[in-house]
Amino acid sequence: MRKGLTVTLDARTDQIEAASVHDDFRGFMAVVNSRESYPITSQRQIRVRPGHDTLVSLDAVDVRADKEGIQDIPVDKRQCLFPDEGDFLQYHRNYSQASCLLECQMDYVTQRMSEPCIPWYLPRLDGRMPMCDPWQAVEYKDILDEMTEECEEC
Repeated sequence: MRKGLTVTLDARTDQIEAASVHDDFRGFMAVVNSRESYPITSQRQIRVRPGHDTLVSLDAVDVRADKEGIQDIPVDKRQCLFPDEGDFLQYHRNYSQASCLLECQMDYVTQRMSEPCIPWYLPRLDGRMPMCDPWQAVEYKDILDEMTEECEEC
């Protein structure tokens, strides 16, 4: 008996233009994440090559804590936040590390762009930020790739 999920991907390589491919490999990037998290491929990507099997092993970790007793400990000592403690987030109602990292990275990049915008593949969180044209999206990706600062508040 076989367990798991099998996915077949068609790269449609007969329809790809060289100008539409940003990476120097042929294939896909996949992300396995929780449903609450936006798939940030630069962090946990799995490269899926055409003509090859890609096996992914998953482990689940569920950490639960009683808010009473732990929430009274200062954040810098417990080194985690509860969902209702992310009042510094601009676009997400509840804190998660993934939503915090996404907002932090987007803020970092847009503050350094010549004309701030959000690429089409990222959520436009406030509606005021325009969508990037293809050249601006490349600038966005370049700045993100050079990001060396950590998102310490996350």
